[in-house]
Amino acid sequence: MAADEQNDELLVSLLQLAQDHGIIGPTDLYEEIQRARLFVTGLGAVPAGSHVLDLGSGGGLPALVIAHDRRDLRLTCIDRREKRTDLLKRQFHRLMLERPGESTHVVCGDVYGYVPSHHRFDAVTARSFGPPEAVLRATRTQLRPGGLLLVAEPPTPRISRWEPLLRDIPGATQQRISDTSGSITVLQGVS
Repeated sequence: MAADEQNDELLVSLLQLAQDHGIIGPTDLYEEIQRARLFVTGLGAVPAGSHVLDLGSGGGLPALVIAHDRRDLRLTCIDRREKRTDLLKRQFHRLMLERPGESTHVVCGDVYGYVPSHHRFDAVTARSFGPPEAVLRATRTQLRPGGLLLVAEPPTPRISRWEPLLRDIPGATQQRISDTSGSITVLQGVS
């Protein structure tokens, strides 16, 4: 078994816990890992030691994949449901036993009232948090000026969901990252 396949086996076993608890639906976890790696690609220019917030972390997608592939980032995961955050803490504990060096923090709470211990986040990720308006509202106070917002896109987006909202934000930019597994939008200048 190749090293990449072994790494994916670890991620699959961690995500399988969430699937077994009904937090992740009946989907191919290898495909979900590939989709989550679009976030890793989008975070490529984010320097080591940067603070990243994952909104609505749920079963660990994309947070576990980001923590696995980018151990140099400081990752905070937030979800309102205690069952999910308890499981996510166990998943991260197991990941850290297998691959020491991750810096993660799991918060059970509402992002709208969350105040980080540092100033603001360098990047925010959102896989299934809500419509664009809700994502922007949740990140406005969390994302540092110039920081990146990375958001998963629906399987078949017809037009950019972000265009109407970005018209009202001077200097905001967007970029799409896609492959056969899906696509994300990377926004900058929205905070």
